[in-house]
Amino acid sequence: MLDGATTIRDINRHFHWELSDENAATLAGYVMYYLERIPNKGQVFEINGWTFAVQEKEHNHLAKIEVIPPPL
Repeated sequence: MLDGATTIRDINRHFHWELSDENAATLAGYVMYYLERIPNKGQVFEINGWTFAVQEKEHNHLAKIEVIPPPL
């Protein structure tokens, strides 16, 4: 479970992941860039093999997002 404002760079460093930070600086920005919209609370979707679930949303801010990496 991650805060949507967390930077992709920090996420990659902490978890040793390789999410692209080319088009967005934050996790929320990453999700919205690929979906081309602001998802609703409870929505679950897949981007490049990764699963994302919006757990908390405050107005148009994605506050908490669950991230599940692809299986190894």
